[in-house]
Amino acid sequence: MLEKESIMFSTTNSSNQYIHMKNIKQSNNLRDVYLRSITLGGQKEEIYKETSSLKIARAFRKAGRCVKNNE
Repeated sequence: MLEKESIMFSTTNSSNQYIHMKNIKQSNNLRDVYLRSITLGGQKEEIYKETSSLKIARAFRKAGRCVKNNE
């Protein structure tokens, strides 16, 4: 099992791409802290930039065509 201090999270800032979450207590669930930070912020860096669902759908369609063409 990993210690919480050993886990880093990626950010949207390419100059400071990996951070340790701040305000982590022994009883915190890191997944919950991560999800809360995406929604509410509160970390040193932005960890998620909202993506258009249309862009995501388009990327999946494009990937599907690539896989189909390589079969």
